[in-house]
Amino acid sequence: MNNSQNNGCLSIIKYVFLFVLVVFLLGRCNDFVHTGSFKPSPTSAPAATPAPTAAPTSTPSPTATPEPTASPDQADADRVGYPLDQYLNMKQTMLDCGFDETTIRLVKAIGTNEAYCNWGKSVVKIRFDSDYKVCRIYAGDTDIYNDGAVVGDVNDILVSSMQYATLCNSAQSDVSNYLKSPSTAVYPDVLGDDWTVVRDSDYFYVKSYVDSQNGFGATLRTNFICRYTWDGVDYTFPTLVDVTFDD
Repeated sequence: MNNSQNNGCLSIIKYVFLFVLVVFLLGRCNDFVHTGSFKPSPTSAPAATPAPTAAPTSTPSPTATPEPTASPDQADADRVGYPLDQYLNMKQTMLDCGFDETTIRLVKAIGTNEAYCNWGKSVVKIRFDSDYKVCRIYAGDTDIYNDGAVVGDVNDILVSSMQYATLCNSAQSDVSNYLKSPSTAVYPDVLGDDWTVVRDSDYFYVKSYVDSQNGFGATLRTNFICRYTWDGVDYTFPTLVDVTFDD
């Protein structure tokens, strides 16, 4: 191959190279016109992935402050309807007279200057003076507390529920021993109003009636009064002194 041929080949290669370069540059310029920047080449490193954002921590809601719980004495005073000082004065006076906590919690107000509770089948009244201090505790005509002094322990003056039940059951058993037909004896319900149990000094008196058949088969009602001696201690039994019948 001569020199002229070589020069021709080189010229062709030069023109091809220039053509490719011009095309490339024109393409780059076109990208810049449309996007304002050159597109990254295919070999550019991928953009870094942003780190995950931590979830926002919830703010705990403020805890409500619980209201203070009323004391048992305050709750009892509110139930009865008296100021706490007046209730505490009544409670202490009743404790001094032998009443138990259960009975005191059952006290009910029946007026500004008076309250009451039940002791056995007796209605006990608590009276206050003008300063709302206890001035008298009594059942019927019987005083338990009067004029600032304890007259006597309620357990030695009145009949409790346990004593009442024990005495009524003892009277039914003892009276039946005197009947012609004890198997026919019918006594009134001890929870009703047909039984009277009272305490007088050293004796307990039980009064009620019994329906039973006589020797001829006729049913008769007989009233009775049983008199007992007893220390009144729970789960012990009274001793019969005598029985009086009234046909």
